[in-house]
Amino acid sequence: MRAAFKAVMDGRKQVALLVPTTVLALQHYETFRDRMESFGVRVEVLSRFRSPAEIKKPLLTFEKGLWTWWSARIASYKRHPV
Repeated sequence: MRAAFKAVMDGRKQVALLVPTTVLALQHYETFRDRMESFGVRVEVLSRFRSPAEIKKPLLTFEKGLWTWWSARIASYKRHPV
């Protein structure tokens, strides 16, 4: 978590975390959102509970650099490519 925070804050980099389960993706999302919201870091999560349209929009904004952190279940991304 510290390395991700440092990368985002020092170099205005984007960080992506791919995890094997939906539950883990949601847990990481909640933890990072709670800890980083006071620093203005935008956090998103992608999971199987989102429709293809709900997945596509965050991925497009991620490509444009409009948010900096995301947590995703690997299979969700493969199932709904942009």
